[in-house]
Parts: sequence; structure tokens; C-alpha cells
Amino acid sequence: MFARFLATFCLLCWSMPMSADASPARGEASPSLYLVLRAGSIPPIALKEMEKELADQMRAAGFVANWEDPRRYDAVDGSMVIVDLDGDCRIPFHADLESEVPVQGIHIGTTATAGGDILPFVTVDCSALRTLLTPLVTDEPEASRDYAIGRSIGRVLAHELYHFLSQSEDHPDSGLAKSRF
Repeated sequence: MFARFLATFCLLCWSMPMSADASPARGEASPSLYLVLRAGSIPPIALKEMEKELADQMRAAGFVANWEDPRRYDAVDGSMVIVDLDGDCRIPFHADLESEVPVQGIHIGTTATAGGDILPFVTVDCSALRTLLTPLVTDEPEASRDYAIGRSIGRVLAHELYHFLSQSEDHPDSGLAKSRF
């Protein structure tokens, strides 16, 4: 069980490839990306890990991720993305593993599109993500389960933000932006 958890954790920790062109020059400000968590139920530890992981991934790509209050997001300077977390973002202790069977080709995250444009609306399917993670962490303490799902949500968000920022539906062969893990 621990070996599977470690292998999955290592895959989730695989970060986006960095290039010298991705980061701003010394003394130059990084472009800001503003995010609004519009919907979703997520444990506080998972929320903190999600925000930290996303900030790390965005910094590596040369951006600053700022979370805004959903009641006050009318005056920001930069790109704004609305984030929805669908389903339950909690991994239960000793879950019924038979009801949590991963499905091939499951979509964990999506970014809205219209007329060939990639829109600033991202959805993370916490139920699908929970299905993938539950067999690996169901027997871990609550803090470990929250850490795992929070970090995973941060990675999925970074992947979806790649699509929005690049305005591309393409997936490279490696790194965080690849199509499957």
C-alpha cells in the first residue's frame, strides 16, 4: 500500500518543465493571475495546500497567483479565473474502496471553451479526484488525506490554467501540462 502511495505522490510531485524564457527578468514584476473560488466544499488544510501548490507551480511558470474574495472581485489588475470545485473534496477514512473504482479516461479538470477561445472558467471534479486518491490514502490520518487532495487540486488547477494562459488545448508529452498521469 505504501509503495502505491509513494508512486502516486511522486507522479503528483512531477512539476512543469521550466525554461529560461518562462520566468520574468530580474527586477521585472511577474504577471498576476487572480483566482476566485466561486463554489466548492474543501477542508481548511486541503485549501491551504491547494493554494500553496498552485502558487509554487505558477511561480515556476513566471506568474503570481492571487486568490480574491468572491464577493469583491470587481477591481483586479490582470487576468481573472473563476474556479469551481465540484463534488466532495474530502477523502473519508476507511472508505468503501469498491464504491471508489477509478474509471479510465476520467476528466478531473476542465476549462470552459467557446468559439475556439479558452475561457477563464475552471472546474475541478473533486469526486473524480477522490476516486483516484482514495485507494492510496484512505487509511492515512485526516491531515495526510487533506494534504494529498489539496496538493492534487493545486496541480489540476495549474494544468487547467496552462490551457487558459496559453490559449491552447494541446498537451505536451511531459510535465504538468501532459494529458494523463
